Amino acid sequence: MDSTSSPERPLGPKEPIKVLCEKRGLNRETVEECLNKFLAPDTEGIRIRNLDLYVQAFCHKSALREYDCPFGDNERLEFLGDSVLNLVVTKYLFDRYPDRAEGFLTRLRTKLVRSSSLSAWARDMGLQDLILMSSKALEQGWHNNTRKLEDVFEALIGSLFLDTGIASCKRLLYPILDSCDFACVEEDTNFKDILLRRMQAVHSWLVAQQLNVTQYGAESLPEYHLMETLGPEHRRVFKVATCVAGVHLGIGEHPKKREAEQCAAKMALEHLSRYGLPTFPTRMGYRVPVPPSVAETCINVIRADRAFFSLSRKILVITFFTAVLGWSPFTTLPFFTYCMRSLPSVDTISDTSYVRDLSTFGGVFGGLGEPADSVGASASTLRLDLDIDFSAGGGGSIFSVS
Repeated sequence: MDSTSSPERPLGPKEPIKVLCEKRGLNRETVEECLNKFLAPDTEGIRIRNLDLYVQAFCHKSALREYDCPFGDNERLEFLGDSVLNLVVTKYLFDRYPDRAEGFLTRLRTKLVRSSSLSAWARDMGLQDLILMSSKALEQGWHNNTRKLEDVFEALIGSLFLDTGIASCKRLLYPILDSCDFACVEEDTNFKDILLRRMQAVHSWLVAQQLNVTQYGAESLPEYHLMETLGPEHRRVFKVATCVAGVHLGIGEHPKKREAEQCAAKMALEHLSRYGLPTFPTRMGYRVPVPPSVAETCINVIRADRAFFSLSRKILVITFFTAVLGWSPFTTLPFFTYCMRSLPSVDTISDTSYVRDLSTFGGVFGGLGEPADSVGASASTLRLDLDIDFSAGGGGSIFSVS
């Protein structure tokens, strides 16, 4: 629920909305002053025709609790203005960058019409001084709220479009767009996307070089976790952390969760630029409690040469992984397929600790159990480790008993 709205209504008849307009200084002259803020002094200014449209554009729904406004609040005009704004900005960018691709233009438009941009333009035009709200909302400073300024800016565009047409909207918006620093606008600041692309590039290269395959898992890609929510309900701040393979790389705070994720991604990129990739665990085995007899059966099956794996033996191994170890088919099948296709002849069982690198295997074989260091050794544990030598004639073992 909007914090500026309330189901309570004042007793007695409401005053007409023009009373609030007089208090706030909303009239034809002040509206035109706002609309002509960015125009050059020697150009003819924008002139409005129907003042009622602009009164509606500035009218927040909280004002309707105390004042009688026959036009209603500004939400419908906001809806219209949003589309008009996107159209004008799209045409501006289309003309400014005749040779650039659609993706580039879309990214720039998104940055230009985002909340922070619209609210900044609204403040520069002085719209906060004309917004019509309930007395309580005005006392609490809601007319300076970023979201409210964004809404009234879009509503103003909608009213201008209905009053004087698309040409006036272009006359208003083009000087604003011309004043933007496009060197900054063109800079890619979608930090989540940048971090994702960087980690994809890193891990795809590692996998290609060290595993001779192109698959990597989601564990190697950035994840975002909400750590806590701060502040009162109407002014909440989200605290978000970004992690890669379980390692925290950045923390961000913002009233919008999506922006908090962007802040966290930005901090992660700064961390990577300063310190490089974090040190992920490179020698990690896993112990899974199983009966010794089952372990021995599995070892006897796996140690056989892959050329002699019959269908029944394959079914036995897959059944062991899914039923005994509790692996999901999404974990078992890629692991089993990888062993069949990529491993040399597996005919040795050793007590040596064979390991897998989480940062390069990318979680393809995830879900093996608890880290070996955190589980005490016992006669009834089967250690599942992996260390593959891809050199010519290299051998390897995927199980070792401890």
